[in-house]
Amino acid sequence: MGKVVGDKIEASSTMMVLSLLVNPSITELCQLDVLGIQEPTEKKSKEEIAAAAKDLFLQTVTVNIEGRYQVRLPWLDGHPTLPSNFSIAKKRLATTVRKLEKDNLIMPYNEVFREWESLKIIEQVKEDINYGHFLPHRPVLKEGSTTAIRPVFDASAQEAGSPSLN
Repeated sequence: MGKVVGDKIEASSTMMVLSLLVNPSITELCQLDVLGIQEPTEKKSKEEIAAAAKDLFLQTVTVNIEGRYQVRLPWLDGHPTLPSNFSIAKKRLATTVRKLEKDNLIMPYNEVFREWESLKIIEQVKEDINYGHFLPHRPVLKEGSTTAIRPVFDASAQEAGSPSLN
């Protein structure tokens, strides 16, 4: 096993190798997916997922009375339902508004939303609604562009331990 040197036990090199081989974290490091290598069966299942998403799209795409396309979101089978993330979205909005007011950008940012509302890309939500899944946003500035300020949405926003839209 090892030899006693003073009051310590030194493990032999053979013992060290054996303990490394048994260690599950080392074993996990040697798995193919960790190394970036995928088995053909995994690649095939991704292709099958893509084909299923395409089929779902083709089965659910419709044109509404306004002439706009609508399609169901392609959820993965067994994906947990999205909980309300109202509190996160509300906090992010408050932070965004404070920053925009400080930088004197609230009017141009709000104008983007007014335009989207007039084009019926978005719609206002009643203030007393605090359920559903919301997309927090933040401004992105690009000077010299035709869209100097634009919203960017965060579909990864989530409550701790809950799924996100991403």
